[in-house]
Amino acid sequence: MAWKLVDLSGDVVDSGTVSEKVDAFSSQEILKRDYSPSLSDNRDRNSRFESVFTAATGQIYRETHYFVPYKYLSLQNPGLTGEVKLDGDKLMLVIKADKPALFVEIDFEQADAVLSDNYFDIGAGETREIAVITEDLSLEALKAQMKLRSLFDSY
Repeated sequence: MAWKLVDLSGDVVDSGTVSEKVDAFSSQEILKRDYSPSLSDNRDRNSRFESVFTAATGQIYRETHYFVPYKYLSLQNPGLTGEVKLDGDKLMLVIKADKPALFVEIDFEQADAVLSDNYFDIGAGETREIAVITEDLSLEALKAQMKLRSLFDSY
């Protein structure tokens, strides 16, 4: 598992990795950190804790924790961008954020599409590849109709 404490401009405050085997259908504490001193003076409004767990199967699980309710976060414009590409016979969306983006939503103006993921977080400088299944649109039409939104857009 990799973890990091990040501020909402994308700067890493603390990070690390830990390797641990956990039996199936069980739970076990594998990391305990006290960030109280790092989160004083309203810095809790500007911080998030991210963890990425890779299972033995290669499946990746991501988890993000915020220290205050979403409405109190000091969000910045994430600068979301997206491109559509063809990977063999699969349509893929590549979504990128300059700053952390919460609850990223992908939508198409007039298309019906099935996405491998939607409403997810992206860290600063990270990209996500999302598979798209649609019979309605071509590559060019997907590019033209794709709309990206995040929690920032609701402020």
